[in-house]
Amino acid sequence: MCILFSEIIYSPNSFVVTMNISDLPVEIIKIIFDFLPNEYLVQLIDIPCIKKYTISSFYSTIIISGSWHIISHFPTVSNGIPVFRNAYNYVYFLQLNPKLSPRKVIIQEPTEAIVLLNEFPEIVARSKVEINMSGNELMCTDDISKILDIISSESLFSSLKLELNLKLSYANFKANISQRLTSLALTEGYGLEKLSKSTSLTTLSVNYFLTASDIKHIPRQLQNLKCSFKIEDSINFMASMKWKSPLSLRTLHIREAQYDGSKVLVVDISHLKVLQKFTIEEYDSINCKWVYPKCLESFTCSSARMVPRNLAVKLPELSKLSIENTDGYSKVLKFMASTFPPTLVSLDISSDILAHDNYAIQLNYPQKENTDTNLTVNSWELPFKDNLKELTIRYKPSEETTGIDDITDNDYLNYENSLTKRVQKLGLSGPSLRTAVNFDLPRLQKIDINKISIFKNLDRLCLYSMEGIDVFDCKLPDSLLKLEIHSCHFKQLHIISPNIITLKLSYCYKIIKLETSNFTIPATIERLGINHTDIRKISARFPDGMELLDLSYNRHLSFVCHFPVSLKFLSLTETSIGKTVNWIGQNCVLPTKLETLYLSCAHINDKWIRKMKLSECKKLKTLSLFAGKFKKLDINSLPKSLVVLELGCCSFQSIVGSFRSLPNLELLGLFAINLQGYFEGIANIGEEMFSDNIRFVDLQRNSLFTDELELIYKELLKKPYFESLLPGTSLIIGYNDYVQMKKAKLGAYSSPGGGADCSFIDSF
Repeated sequence: MCILFSEIIYSPNSFVVTMNISDLPVEIIKIIFDFLPNEYLVQLIDIPCIKKYTISSFYSTIIISGSWHIISHFPTVSNGIPVFRNAYNYVYFLQLNPKLSPRKVIIQEPTEAIVLLNEFPEIVARSKVEINMSGNELMCTDDISKILDIISSESLFSSLKLELNLKLSYANFKANISQRLTSLALTEGYGLEKLSKSTSLTTLSVNYFLTASDIKHIPRQLQNLKCSFKIEDSINFMASMKWKSPLSLRTLHIREAQYDGSKVLVVDISHLKVLQKFTIEEYDSINCKWVYPKCLESFTCSSARMVPRNLAVKLPELSKLSIENTDGYSKVLKFMASTFPPTLVSLDISSDILAHDNYAIQLNYPQKENTDTNLTVNSWELPFKDNLKELTIRYKPSEETTGIDDITDNDYLNYENSLTKRVQKLGLSGPSLRTAVNFDLPRLQKIDINKISIFKNLDRLCLYSMEGIDVFDCKLPDSLLKLEIHSCHFKQLHIISPNIITLKLSYCYKIIKLETSNFTIPATIERLGINHTDIRKISARFPDGMELLDLSYNRHLSFVCHFPVSLKFLSLTETSIGKTVNWIGQNCVLPTKLETLYLSCAHINDKWIRKMKLSECKKLKTLSLFAGKFKKLDINSLPKSLVVLELGCCSFQSIVGSFRSLPNLELLGLFAINLQGYFEGIANIGEEMFSDNIRFVDLQRNSLFTDELELIYKELLKKPYFESLLPGTSLIIGYNDYVQMKKAKLGAYSSPGGGADCSFIDSF
């Protein structure tokens, strides 16, 4: 399989040329792949003819997390950037791929940065390095000093592109670190004067009020500023005040602005010619007016008073507008709607903005004589421009509002023609809906649920807190790909959508059993998540083509009829699946294509393992049996393909076999289980405990003696890919600090991954 690059060449004869992408110049191929998001690149990695380009682009940016987790470590974050557990994990990866040179390495744990800088400087010098030290301000200062000492002592780092993201209090701040800073969060005190000569700082967050005199200390090259702002009393005698921040600002986020003066003051930021995003969270004064630069693309404010009256003229490049509330100025949309600039693609407002006394909302309603008695004489329209792609109207109760007239069928025809063909993201919410669907418009009470289908381009739909509807069986748009249903009171759910791929159901407590009579879904569903419900039994059949099934956190679930044959991912975490003998269908076994199986806290025992024929899952790579109830665990009965095995908190009476029998095993969790004498017995008969691929072992809170731990540690040090051992406290005595332990490949803490409270379908 290969990707075809096609284009139409218009000539006198007009013909179509189709060429293989590998026939293009290398420079062009690299440009093409650089523009592809990582979530798409990951699907192309196994295609031979483009594999080297895919891998190069996919790993252009990587993250080193410093995580000690076994199961809850995810190999990528939500935007597809690959994540490595620690410095050694990253180094081994580069050794296997010597031609790979990531452009940027983001290190989220400073001690991992020290290990990498100290032990592998030549690898660090190959990439731009960003060190995120904003997590623990108490250890930041020492870590910064160590990092800077390493850098200054090595000529190799003279041209290193290093970024430091810090979170510090004034007491811990050192002026000599400012020249390496690119991002800084000051938590208390006044340390801005130490930053005035910084030439590298681009992002600054200050967790206290700045005054006009403080602004002058901000470095001139700063691009992103987040702060609170207090206008001093002396300003009362001025008619206007120019914000003297750096002209290079692209993002300005004001948490709170305070002005208590009695005279009207104009705050002018119009001179910030490259400012793209402006946010002000909290603003109370009615005597302060703002003047904005015309280049703004995103505007977010807490009060409608801050929005310019003629947006198309005042903010002609605006693409995103978000208004939290009206502060009593509820007719704001009537005055601004007709002036939305044609560039506006996203509008986020609260429901109280729509609550106009005696007004009905018509969406692009044509100018004609009003013959509908349901519409008032004073009705008006929201003339959204053609570019609007996302409309969000959040529910916000208001005691002062009286509501608006309902949208009628006639309005709906125009709603379809004007808005629904363009909107791609839509949320439906409202805590008191009875016979209505709300399209995130909580005061439009008579919308028929079946009219969801008019949204022709909708690809993602969310339903929240819908009451009064027992049966959800409406026809959904053909374009819909993902449906999420949260906290709704449906008793029956019949999904009618020809192309839907993902369905997520959570916190819906009215359904106790999933049967064919009350639950049907299309054969196109590939990913299904049902979480946090009171479902006890599932006898409805799932589509055979389904690849992901997440049934975690249904604590009463004790019966599942069958599993789809194509299933690759299955989570039964925090269920009662293992409690009863006959919890599964007579012919129900685990699918042989399964790659990931989560059974944490599901009361799994020996009998369950045998009955489900776990050993026949030849492709299984990840298995979590966290908190299982075993009398005897036979390691030889586990699939040889396992890469990750979590056995933390399991109750074993005995273990048969050696972990060496799992040749591909890399991560092993043995947290808080009784292993006394087990490893020593293997060593006494001259056998190895682990295979050569082992990387990470968690032995915390178990009954092993120090001598036995040292036997394990010595063997692990001989393994070519070994990264870390979590031994508890007995092995770490003698190491002066955390960095020394990491260099010795020892860890001092962990969070068992088996019971992590997350919904795995969210990662898709």
